[in-house]
Amino acid sequence: MIKELPKVLSIYDIDIPVPQARLYVKEHFTQNSHIEDPRVIDMLVNKGYMELEETLMQWKQKAQLMRVFEERYVRKSDEDVMLDEFFSGNEKSGM
Repeated sequence: MIKELPKVLSIYDIDIPVPQARLYVKEHFTQNSHIEDPRVIDMLVNKGYMELEETLMQWKQKAQLMRVFEERYVRKSDEDVMLDEFFSGNEKSGM
């Protein structure tokens, strides 16, 4: 995936620097570093290859790919933060 990252960013015209995108891909891998079951590891590797192939074949739309980067690089709006606080039960009593 790391080798193909500049190509993917170019194909989909995504304005994220390659080093930052590499860090995000690295974070995806470290999220699953605790998994030790070889069957689950094989499944995740195969799923990763399928995602890469779909991306390189341009079977995904830009919006689908941006959703992956959006969580990290796009700041939440005040309304989103307010809703997150409300649903978690930590709302500020302003009424």
